[in-house]
Amino acid sequence: YEQVGRVKYAQIQERGTGTVETRLQRKDGQVIDVLLSSTPLDPGDLSSGVTFTALDITERVQAEGALHSSEQRYALAQRVANIGSWDWDILTGDLHWSDQIEPLFGFGRGEFGATYEAFLECVHQEDRQRVIDSVNACVEEGKDYNIEHRIVWPDGTVRWVSETGDVIRDEDGRAIRMLGIVQDVTARVRADAATRRRAKELATLLDVSQALSATLDLEAVLQTSVNGAVGLMELGSGAIYLLEGETLYLGATTPPLPPQFPEELRCAPLADHPHIHEALATGRPVILPDTATADLTPAERAVSEARGLRTLLYIPLLGAEQVMGVFILGSVGERRPFSEADIDLSCTLASQAALAVENARLYKSIQHQAVELEQRVAERTAELDLRMAEVEQLNQGMANLLKDLQAAHRKLEETARQLQRANAELETFTYSVSHDLKAPLRGIDGYSRLLLQDYADQLDEEGRTFLHAIRRATEQMNQLIDDLLAYSRLERRALVRGQVNPRALLEALIAEQAEEIRERDASLTVELPCQTVIGEAEGLAQALRNLLDNALKFTRDVSEPRIDIGGRETENSCIIWVRDNGIGFDVQYHDRIFEIFQRLHRAEEYPGTGVGLAIVRRAVERMGGRVWAESAPGEGATFYLEIPR
Repeated sequence: YEQVGRVKYAQIQERGTGTVETRLQRKDGQVIDVLLSSTPLDPGDLSSGVTFTALDITERVQAEGALHSSEQRYALAQRVANIGSWDWDILTGDLHWSDQIEPLFGFGRGEFGATYEAFLECVHQEDRQRVIDSVNACVEEGKDYNIEHRIVWPDGTVRWVSETGDVIRDEDGRAIRMLGIVQDVTARVRADAATRRRAKELATLLDVSQALSATLDLEAVLQTSVNGAVGLMELGSGAIYLLEGETLYLGATTPPLPPQFPEELRCAPLADHPHIHEALATGRPVILPDTATADLTPAERAVSEARGLRTLLYIPLLGAEQVMGVFILGSVGERRPFSEADIDLSCTLASQAALAVENARLYKSIQHQAVELEQRVAERTAELDLRMAEVEQLNQGMANLLKDLQAAHRKLEETARQLQRANAELETFTYSVSHDLKAPLRGIDGYSRLLLQDYADQLDEEGRTFLHAIRRATEQMNQLIDDLLAYSRLERRALVRGQVNPRALLEALIAEQAEEIRERDASLTVELPCQTVIGEAEGLAQALRNLLDNALKFTRDVSEPRIDIGGRETENSCIIWVRDNGIGFDVQYHDRIFEIFQRLHRAEEYPGTGVGLAIVRRAVERMGGRVWAESAPGEGATFYLEIPR
């Protein structure tokens, strides 16, 4: 049937003896495997004849083929599953590996030693004794050999493997061989570790969030936030600095400050910490990989050395309307690379901390206001009781009330004079102080309105005149505080420079004032060649709006009001002017009009607070520009803004 069988058959005929495995085809067409053997009848005379025997070996050949195929599939399965097998002769110490073992342990073909000791050399030093104990327990006590441990490749790479094995014993129960398999489980172990870490992080975040929600005490909020961040990131040090104006105040730290920590660093100018300033200005985290090589200011170097910090992460605390402070997280002694996941976690915690700080501050403010309100309610209640007791002496009571109101009016006038004297300190006013000034005004306004509504018929004309004067004064004071707030916000707002189109800003402002311009029947022209300047859009818009408002106000009594807005470009700047044909002013008062609270006209003639032009000057100066004016009484005025290009 097969050509090779025929060739070997011919050779047997020539020699007279031999064997050959071949395939034959039976008469019924079935092909079988046979073993042919021949023996001469007379070894000395081949011509005497040859005896042939044929043995059907089909089943054996098929079994051998199936075994070979199975071994191939087993080897393929081991390669696909990254599994190797081993056979350890306990009596001789020889260790036989499958082909997949060597690449699994990081060795090339034939490089892996075939002994138990060679295997142990590959086991991570910290896991080696545990592996030895598990093998001994399996051999000596019959316990299961099922273990996960680390191995170290020749290049130093650390991998995780899972081993399962069992012992073969002789008739006397003596362990003679141990068989097992080993599988690379590095990916699963790392995934499990990542899952456990993520679960721990989420649990820590939840604990910190619940702790922050459970308290409204600012100090407790700050300390809880720092402790949570250090624990969550597994770091050695953390701190929170709160920002007040341009000054940083240390809110909380962990661990506690060492004795050598400089007292002056508990409260430091923001300018002394440029990396904190960068995080607050951009609203994004800043990483300092190594303080040993970083360019640090003396203040930053002092903090790092006092705390033993190596790697620093600055996370801004962003409130709903303002930047509140900064998280500073650091590794102690050794460098710590911060991953994207680390930064995301710290930003999440910083957001929770910022919200908690806002709530704590709001609660503290509400408590303070509640105390004041209770005191005022008590005062007003006593006053009402007194008035009810003196109902039969209404005239005298009204006189006393008028005296009180006159005293309040004098106090209000004194407050206005104090505000004028404090003009030089206006830039240090805080938002909260300006708000507190509104509270008594609301009280004065409210009670004076009640007097006019409920007791007007019991007052003479002079009394009603006094009350109207009080109401006008409170309205003027309220407008003044609003302007102070605008001036304060301008001073406190972080300056964000960029390219600004002044023509687009003007078009938007003119659209806002379109109705008033039509009502005044004012002529308005705009010729502005400047396409872009380098400045702050909000500040430039505020300055132009105030100048346009002034032009409309001071042309009120002109028969044909005219406003011209123009400009010209220089090499480094754009000069914008707003010119009107209004009442003008004496040029000797040029510098005075740009000072806060300075007015050249009585409020009865032209209402205002004297803050508008101060805002114009400050907004432009913050952008690196300057303002000036040209005018003469009765000849209108021209105001100039010079903005860098």
